[in-house]
Amino acid sequence: MMEVPSSFLTFENVGGKQVAAVDVAGVFYNDKGQSGSSFNKRVTVEVPAGGPLGGAVRYSYPVFLAPGLYHVRVGAKDAKSGRIGSAHGWIEIPNLQKTQLGLSSVLIGVRPSSTMDNTAETSQTLANSLELSISHRFERNSNLRFVIFIYNATLAPAPDSKADIALQVQFIRDDQPVVTTPLKKIPTENIADVSRILYAAEIPLAGLPAGRYLMQVTIIDRTSKQSSMQQTRFEIE
Repeated sequence: MMEVPSSFLTFENVGGKQVAAVDVAGVFYNDKGQSGSSFNKRVTVEVPAGGPLGGAVRYSYPVFLAPGLYHVRVGAKDAKSGRIGSAHGWIEIPNLQKTQLGLSSVLIGVRPSSTMDNTAETSQTLANSLELSISHRFERNSNLRFVIFIYNATLAPAPDSKADIALQVQFIRDDQPVVTTPLKKIPTENIADVSRILYAAEIPLAGLPAGRYLMQVTIIDRTSKQSSMQQTRFEIE
């Protein structure tokens, strides 16, 4: 999924509407430099005459990839001015062996404005209401909401026969942890299939200064004595 701020697009009055067009393209390379799936599409944006031109254009492209390391490159061009922007990054699709603990990428976003209190929400409802942030930029005093998937947890021997997964989150700035949550046991009592566990939560950003941060999520399977970790970056404005 990619995002282009509307403020960078050139709008023209067409039939009483403000219209702009942006060309988006992307390609996926494997770790051998071989290109695979790609996309190239023109997206048209229409705003009522006199309406605000703020916000952003979002474009998503679903693709199924075999396990491995990939380099994703995307770009956008304003069709009228020719102005170009691009972004790139590495992603890893893990090979989920049944005996190996795995952790998905960390999906982050914000609490919807319509949701004032999350004390009674479950991981599923938190995940369903996640407003995904593509830019990974957050306002001060907002709440960062995150979603992860845990793969191949191990059941404890009978009679317990439950998974015992603990989670810890750290915010790191200038190579120093500024937020470290206590180890928290993830509820698994009502989960029938522990090979894929959904977990979602949120952390308030109040009191943290503006700047760039590294978010590190660590899970520990206390039954199999395995651990897994993922990182993502975000910025507080």
